[in-house]
Amino acid sequence: DGIVAADIGKFPDTNLAASFGAASSYLDWAGAGQLIPGYLLDARAWCESHLPEPGINASVLWGDVQLANCVFTDSRSVAALLDFELTGAGPAEMDLGWFFALHDMTAVTAGGDLAGFGDRASMVKTYEAALGRAVVSLEWYEMFALLRSGSIMVRMARLLSRKGIDDGWLHRDNPTEAAVARVLART
Repeated sequence: DGIVAADIGKFPDTNLAASFGAASSYLDWAGAGQLIPGYLLDARAWCESHLPEPGINASVLWGDVQLANCVFTDSRSVAALLDFELTGAGPAEMDLGWFFALHDMTAVTAGGDLAGFGDRASMVKTYEAALGRAVVSLEWYEMFALLRSGSIMVRMARLLSRKGIDDGWLHRDNPTEAAVARVLART
């Protein structure tokens, strides 16, 4: 019959403590018994000590909100959205935090943002207008996104190293490490 708004609160991943626990366990598993980068241990510790209080109504989440997962028309409107493996239910800030975390790393790595791209404050204002409420605990959701995406990178590095491919990139000039430092500097 499909999902109705009343069903969203029944999804287990709407519990942030459980979502954090799953992400923390994933990082341990991804590390495959090897050294986990200190910046991800710092991100995990910070997320654990700053876990937002429950009480935000759940939203349907895209899960992998980033420009690379959008198809645009010639008139710059969105024609399609791609990549729904991380879809779930939870606070809307989860998607916004993921977008900001990954977009920030992309912009820094590329040497700047696209000309005319909206700034952070205007994007938050637009998001709040669509939500009908203020965005809360955004730094936590960004750090959580960095923990999750960084954990995926750890897993990739471990799989590559099993094939004899150098996984040193995980520790050298990794954009996640710098992004974690930038979020910590704002808090």
